[in-house]
Amino acid sequence: VMAWATPQPWVLGRGAIYEVAITWAQALLLASVAVLAPALHSEGPASSRRLAVAGALLGAALASRAAVLPTVLVVWVSALGVLWSQRRLRPRAVAALSTGVGLAGVGLMAFNFARFGQVFETGATTQLCFVKFAWHVDRLLANTLSYLLRAPRLSCAFPFVAAPPVVDPQALLPAWALPKSTYYAHEPLVGFAWAAPVLLFALTALAALKKDGPPPVARWLAAVGLAWATLGLLPSAGIFAATMRYFLDARAGLVLAAFVGVCWLRRRMDARPGLRRVVDGALLASAIVTLLVGVFLATQGANDHLRVHQPSLWARLSEVSLCPSDAAE
Repeated sequence: VMAWATPQPWVLGRGAIYEVAITWAQALLLASVAVLAPALHSEGPASSRRLAVAGALLGAALASRAAVLPTVLVVWVSALGVLWSQRRLRPRAVAALSTGVGLAGVGLMAFNFARFGQVFETGATTQLCFVKFAWHVDRLLANTLSYLLRAPRLSCAFPFVAAPPVVDPQALLPAWALPKSTYYAHEPLVGFAWAAPVLLFALTALAALKKDGPPPVARWLAAVGLAWATLGLLPSAGIFAATMRYFLDARAGLVLAAFVGVCWLRRRMDARPGLRRVVDGALLASAIVTLLVGVFLATQGANDHLRVHQPSLWARLSEVSLCPSDAAE
């Protein structure tokens, strides 16, 4: 289900380097967390080899997409903090985890200097597109509501669910949420409360943060997932639009938080089987919706790839309708 949760399949429908870089960065981040978790959970000195691999994965994620820097820093600093709290932090461990991140940072700064003559200039101030990628705080509310609640366009005919067409932002957002600075709704987007409701279970990770909660490594995973989901969107939450691509920067964090939170919540309900069945039912229903909507949206993508590259198949699928009147016709 998580593999098909929007917007991953939507993004993979467009074979462009931008989408590949975003997807690759998220995969590398998730791999680094998977490598780190056993090292933080084990007894005795932390494995330098495992920490070095995790640091290399974090550095590769940063090299793939500079916008993941806040998430990389959270994973890196929090892992060192866990080792410190366990009194297992040694200079060798710090060097092993930090080398990959440091090399990636230095490499990016050298790359920026070679291109623009400044180590911290990524090209944002020299872009030539129609609107600058300037960050404004008054866009936070509009983008947050869009990523969470923007409704899909529903239809009786295949593919049944679609991202709404390009419209005026005033038709999508309440007046009190519209920013004063330039804002557009020129890219398709479906909020994850509609497209991937199973990700709403990420809120259950908050319960796993308590000291009397799960083991320390699970608390660390829950904290990282929630921070990842928040900081993943932060660099793009203040720009002039919300998009499926930028939503992908937070999706893996939501997946991680939801997984840890649900596992802990179900364990806490062992003595309350009735309530546990209610939670399991809600989880199953949201997972089914997430899977179906993910598949339907994946047939479209940003460029209607199935319709363009398989027109005959698209024509046959388009004849499928759930409305009796359409089927009769």
